[in-house]
Amino acid sequence: MAEITKSINVDVAKLNTFPAVIAKQGDTLSRFLKVQLLNENEPFSVDSGATVIINVERVDGESRAFSGVVNADGTVTVPLTAWTLEIDGKARCSVSIVIGEKRLTSTTFYVTVEHAEYTNDDFFDDDTADIFLQLLAAAQNENARVSAENERKASEQSRISAEAQRVETENIRKSQENTRISQEKSRVTTENARVSAESNRVTAEKARVSAENSRVTTESQRVSAEKSRETAEANRVSAENNRATVEKSRINAEGVRIGQEATREAAETQRAEAEAARQTAETNRLSKENERISAETARINAESERTTAAAQSITNANKAAQSANNAAQQVASALIAGGVLPIYDEDEQKNYTYQIKIKNGYPVLTMVEADTTD
Repeated sequence: MAEITKSINVDVAKLNTFPAVIAKQGDTLSRFLKVQLLNENEPFSVDSGATVIINVERVDGESRAFSGVVNADGTVTVPLTAWTLEIDGKARCSVSIVIGEKRLTSTTFYVTVEHAEYTNDDFFDDDTADIFLQLLAAAQNENARVSAENERKASEQSRISAEAQRVETENIRKSQENTRISQEKSRVTTENARVSAESNRVTAEKARVSAENSRVTTESQRVSAEKSRETAEANRVSAENNRATVEKSRINAEGVRIGQEATREAAETQRAEAEAARQTAETNRLSKENERISAETARINAESERTTAAAQSITNANKAAQSANNAAQQVASALIAGGVLPIYDEDEQKNYTYQIKIKNGYPVLTMVEADTTD
């Protein structure tokens, strides 16, 4: 049966812009894709031990993956399965290469599934064409047999050639395996040496780090000591400056003290003079105090005499007031009896009369000058 293999280039690192692959709806086990994988347009080979998968998403949204094979030339062949070609439309596809836990998938390309005119397995007989078809079938069968025999011979030759290639490849593999084993031993030896060297390096690094830490600690102590020395020196300079300032202040104070001492001595002299003057003044004060005491005694005696005289004056005044009251009563009696009281002013040589009058409803005493008589 005829098989169609379409060769395409599919990139894993950029968009695939080639036209969609065309296939017919309903085909089975007859269409394949031979894929050369590219990396930025640069071809690369797939390892023979890799697993190849074609990933398909149909227009109905269903997705499946199907395995393929790795070719001797480093390309891969994947099938367009009956499931892929079951529904017409454009299917989204990609190719994945899986080795162990590693997986590399190409960017998307498309397969356009062309609508099939008839997909059933049934067909109809035509009696008039039976003999022709039989003869045609017999000729085709013979041609197919001859072709198949030729293909078998070619396949056998290819098998023999492939077997020779396999043997050669196996020999190369064994040689490479031996080389690999030798290289692995060398690698192990080198790795052991590296591990030993790394251990030595780690030990040396630890020693270096310890020494560096000690150096850093010593340096820190030195810096701290230097700072302490600088601080102490600054304190010493400051103390020296303070001492010099204090000494200048002391000298100035001594000068001031000497001046003050001279002032004190002058003041002491003035004080002694003032004390002598005070004592003289005190003597005078005592003398004055004695005089004041004598005067105070005299004042007290005079005050006693004044008090006695005042008491006598009060007594005399009381008597005079009593006499005046008596005279006033006599005047009032005279005014009540006669209505007029004659008065003679010897200083002015005039006669006056007093009368009681009613004015505005109140009694008022009025004085009227009378005719002068001897």
